[in-house]
Amino acid sequence: MIARAKKFFAVQHVQQSTEVRLAFISMEGNALHWFQYWKQKTKRKNWFVFKAALIKRYSGIGRGDVYEHLATLHQTGTATEFIQEFKVLVAQVSGTKEA
Repeated sequence: MIARAKKFFAVQHVQQSTEVRLAFISMEGNALHWFQYWKQKTKRKNWFVFKAALIKRYSGIGRGDVYEHLATLHQTGTATEFIQEFKVLVAQVSGTKEA
């Protein structure tokens, strides 16, 4: 999502002040709910802060290696939340295809 957004911003000559609002347009599902929460709690709403928060939330940074996290992953919430977290982690492992 980040690389795609950066490409769009460059092609469309988007000003930095509108990047976060435009990124919101392409969000759906769990990411949309997370974004709304992030928007409410964050004072500095710029692309760099947003990108760092997005990476922290969805990349597994701070929770060890992706493989480690996959190996220890267990369901703590709903099945849908578990599946979503699993898909996010699997997407980070190179050479895998989404089923």
